[in-house]
Amino acid sequence: MTPNETHSPGRGAGASGGGRTDRVGSTWTALKFSSVGLEMAVAIAIGWGIGYWLDLQLESAPIFMFVFLGVGIAAGFKGVFRAAREAQELMGDRPARGAETPERPAESNERAPAGKSPAGETSEDPAP
Repeated sequence: MTPNETHSPGRGAGASGGGRTDRVGSTWTALKFSSVGLEMAVAIAIGWGIGYWLDLQLESAPIFMFVFLGVGIAAGFKGVFRAAREAQELMGDRPARGAETPERPAESNERAPAGKSPAGETSEDPAP
């Protein structure tokens, strides 16, 4: 049984058995992605709070408040982009990270020499 499926004792694979697991799985997926806004708001609030507290402790201008507010905003957007990537993978719009597909071989850390493609061909046009 997958994590998105539930087992309902007393029910067989009758008329209502198969659709329930699909509904529960889609409900949990929707709840997971609906928390993205809350995640962003909490990240911003934590960043602002840390900066505000540091400014109070160090008796400085609101320098740390603005710095950590920016850090919180960056952390919030990171969560939004992560959720968007997961949603695309779930919908099948793009392959999972690092997955090898016929159109795109697995990425390697090796770099091709200057003027050559990774396959070894030169990128220069032949002279006419």
